[in-house]
This record gives sequence, C-alpha cells and structure tokens, in this order.
Amino acid sequence: MNINPDNSALVEGIISLSKAFNREVIAKGVETTSHGIVLIPIGYDCVQRSVLAKALPHWLKQYKFDPPWRLSRKSTATY
Repeated sequence: MNINPDNSALVEGIISLSKAFNREVIAKGVETTSHGIVLIPIGYDCVQRSVLAKALPHWLKQYKFDPPWRLSRKSTATY
C-alpha cells in the first residue's frame, strides 16, 4: 500500500464504500505495528494481527501491548 499508489487508492475506496454503508472497517492480517499505525488513521476502525492457531497459546503468554498502537488510536477504534 505504501509503495504502489493503486493499492492505496483501492484501500481508500474500500474504506469510503464501507463508511457509506455505515459499516465497520477491519484490516485483517496486519503483520506489524507500523502497518497498523498507518491503517488506523486513514479510516480503519480496528486492525487484526494474524497468528497461526498452533502458535496462539505461546503468543498469548508472551504478548505485551505495544504502546504505539495506543498513540494511533482514534476515539472509535477498538483493540
């Protein structure tokens, strides 16, 4: 999205269409905090990181909330 302007236009179009139909916009499969920080301010209501099912127990044990997520949060965003 940050490299190809066509991808950015597609993302913005999806956000606009979703908002026009009063739907929540969720970015799925966000791999890094930096991606989430870019996506939330442009209109996503929340982002979802991907974790493999077999890796979930370990991920839950070691997960620590990443402070930059809080900095990018909109008043309507959910985490």
